Amino acid sequence: MALNLNRGKQEHLGVLTIANTGTESTIMTSDEFAAFATIGVYGPEALTGTVTLEFLRNPTADETVATNWKTAQSPPGTNVEIPAGTCVVLNTASLPTNGIRVVSSGAEGAERVFDVIGARASVTN
Repeated sequence: MALNLNRGKQEHLGVLTIANTGTESTIMTSDEFAAFATIGVYGPEALTGTVTLEFLRNPTADETVATNWKTAQSPPGTNVEIPAGTCVVLNTASLPTNGIRVVSSGAEGAERVFDVIGARASVTN
């Protein structure tokens, strides 16, 4: 029997997709996740390269220019990686970004889909 914990507090926000032979994923803007307290980025079961999370540096930055993206680090000096079959949880209140994407260190051997799930903050009365 499956448990449905926190039903109604989580929502599938979309996916970040790296195309077959690609290295950069599609983009999710902060408008898509800002209403959620946290988001989880779920890695697929298989990856060819090491995948890191990147942030778009400012609201007027051109997202097609690679230098406008910066690798997320936590703690400083340690890149935020998303290994195969894992989930990285991000507190959206402290995300200094206007968008997120994932980037592989090498050409992926197949299309890779990273689900992004948002969790709303609990409301207490």
